[in-house]
Amino acid sequence: FPDFTAGLNVSLGFKGFDFKAFVYGSFGNEIVCAHKYYTQTVGTLSNYSVDRLDRWTAATPNASQPRMTYDDPNENMRFSDRYVEDGSYIRLRNIQLGYSFNKSLIEKMRLSKLRIYVSADNLLTFTDYSGWNPEVSLYQSNALMAGVDYATYPMPTIITGGVNITF
Repeated sequence: FPDFTAGLNVSLGFKGFDFKAFVYGSFGNEIVCAHKYYTQTVGTLSNYSVDRLDRWTAATPNASQPRMTYDDPNENMRFSDRYVEDGSYIRLRNIQLGYSFNKSLIEKMRLSKLRIYVSADNLLTFTDYSGWNPEVSLYQSNALMAGVDYATYPMPTIITGGVNITF
């Protein structure tokens, strides 16, 4: 669970233009990157992550990954804090830029309001977490699994545009 969360809403307007942004952050939590455990340990799984290419050998003693051996005499396959990472992040959840047309122009078209806009959701995320999404949800609705990432699906970036017309 995070130590604290924060959000910031910004809303500005100038001569028909409007700008809105929502930024959210979560700070001080840790995430168990469980999918790394399954893709970086030797066992029955055979689809290893590319990180395993940097494994220990006699020729590469400073490698970032332990050696690969099915016998595992050093018990490198056991779960450890090697899979625990800082889960803090800041995400630009929404940003929107719009323009409302002048009333004198739109009254000729028999409209009372005309606005065009472009919007983006989940445009940027700043984090040191190596997984796809630092917003880890509960695994199978189990409260004891909070903060465990079994390859949580990444947040999609959605860009939309539109027109608001009021007659």
